[in-house]
Amino acid sequence: MSQKMQVTIPIQISVTVGAPVPGPARAPIAQLVAPPVARRPVLRPDKAKTVAAFLETGAWRVVMSEASSEESVASIDEAWLTDIKQMRRSLGAEGVELEGGPGGTTPAPTLARFRDFYKKPDLTAGDVDGLLQAMEIAVGDPAVFFDVMQDAQHREPGPSNPGDESVFDFLKIPFRYPTRAPSFAEKMNVARLRGQYGLPADVEINPREHHFEVADPGWWPLWRAKAAEQLSMWPAGLEPFRDHEGRKTVFEGVPGTTKVALLADFGVGHYHSELIARVLEGKKYPYVFHLGDVYYGGTQDEFDRNYTAQMRRVMAGSTLFSMPENHELYARGTAYLKFLADGRAAGKVLQETTYFCVRFPKHQIVAIDVNWNGRQRFKMNNKAQRTWLRARLDEGKAAGLTTILLSGSAPYCYGDKEAKLLYDEVVLPDPLDGTGFGGDFHMWFWGDDHYCALFPYDEKKAPFVGSCIGHGGYPGDRQKPGKDGYLRPVWVETEPRFPAGSNLRDDLGNNGWVELTMRDDGGVELLYVDWLARRRAFARYEVANAGGDRRVLRLVQDPAKLDLGRDKPL
Repeated sequence: MSQKMQVTIPIQISVTVGAPVPGPARAPIAQLVAPPVARRPVLRPDKAKTVAAFLETGAWRVVMSEASSEESVASIDEAWLTDIKQMRRSLGAEGVELEGGPGGTTPAPTLARFRDFYKKPDLTAGDVDGLLQAMEIAVGDPAVFFDVMQDAQHREPGPSNPGDESVFDFLKIPFRYPTRAPSFAEKMNVARLRGQYGLPADVEINPREHHFEVADPGWWPLWRAKAAEQLSMWPAGLEPFRDHEGRKTVFEGVPGTTKVALLADFGVGHYHSELIARVLEGKKYPYVFHLGDVYYGGTQDEFDRNYTAQMRRVMAGSTLFSMPENHELYARGTAYLKFLADGRAAGKVLQETTYFCVRFPKHQIVAIDVNWNGRQRFKMNNKAQRTWLRARLDEGKAAGLTTILLSGSAPYCYGDKEAKLLYDEVVLPDPLDGTGFGGDFHMWFWGDDHYCALFPYDEKKAPFVGSCIGHGGYPGDRQKPGKDGYLRPVWVETEPRFPAGSNLRDDLGNNGWVELTMRDDGGVELLYVDWLARRRAFARYEVANAGGDRRVLRLVQDPAKLDLGRDKPL
């Protein structure tokens, strides 16, 4: 029987009292506690900043910012809000009409200011109050304005043709600004126009483009800057006026020149302006004259986008003369003067001043500045320019030239009962020094008012042929025929921008320009052309003797009696 052997192996363990027990390394207590989870900031729409940016840029982009509690939105600008409320109070307190104006009444001051600013004589007090109410909501309660705008981004707007609806309905603003894409039906109508008139495919034609219309919030920053008040103080606040001393103002026309182009209120940068510029580019007139207005307020960015970009095409084959109107001067005239300087450096602009004369064998085109030294004025602060004009008219008379006068603003308007103060200051003798210019020029073109019309010579009321051509770009109202006023026009453009029957913006007036032909006998031919390059009207004038050494232009081809085949392209 076997026995088990038991073996004992002694193990010695030495323990030092007070020493740590050997073992794996231990982390500090602080590291054993889980770190707090970093919370991401809560981003919410910053309604006030979004609305402020929209009013500044016209783009609707929601600005997000961190918010730790329920958002409280203050007004965008308290001083601006105070001005808006004051205008509303003044509008309500003044009433609509005051006694003593043309036809017996004149608009109350606040209403008159808005009518003049927007060049919209049929604005009502209700229209203006509606506009001011929309401004008050946007500036004073941007959260409400934001909510309405944001909600509209996901809804389909109505037709592009607004008919007779009020332009100041607050709820229409979100559906028009920023510009919406056209509907399928509108795209089809535009496609038919492209085919009919051979319009280039790279120019986007969007009948839902509403910028520069009266309801456009893009105008509101000019009200914030009190532009309407500033113009009453010109030349204060403007760049220094550049008179003719030491500067060239009289230019000899290129030999053989018979045709030039005239247009005004062109500076909007929209499809119709682009198409006008392309026609002028192709025609390569030796000279193109723009009678002023780059919108909104003639800033450098607006010049670059709404005028220079289009006129660069024109200047490729033409020498351009540009005149300042009120919108160039809202930005002090700085960008306007830079445009002239850059053009001179490139050899595409000749003028050094805001007034000038270009002479041809039988004609001279003379431009005067009626804004820099006072809005629509030609006496106040204008002694040097009046002396200059007197010399040009005397020289033209001695040489037997037909003188064509250009100005940014109007001597009278279609539908107004009386002539404007500018008419008195240019045409009538000055009671102090006896200077006056009536009877010494033969034709007068102007812009600023957004329509097109040709007016007759009238020995007593207007001793010159007149024409408003302020339809070069600005979206003016469609004119109605037969308005009773200071003079009844020989012809007025009453067609809408898009051809009648296309159901596209029947409320807007047509846009275009005029080709002026200088005849060898001193006579003049005028061909009015629209943005689709359609002939709209034609008139021919010949020189006639008015007694003694006075000469006038007599109409021999009446536009109303001439069938141009008006859908026929130029």
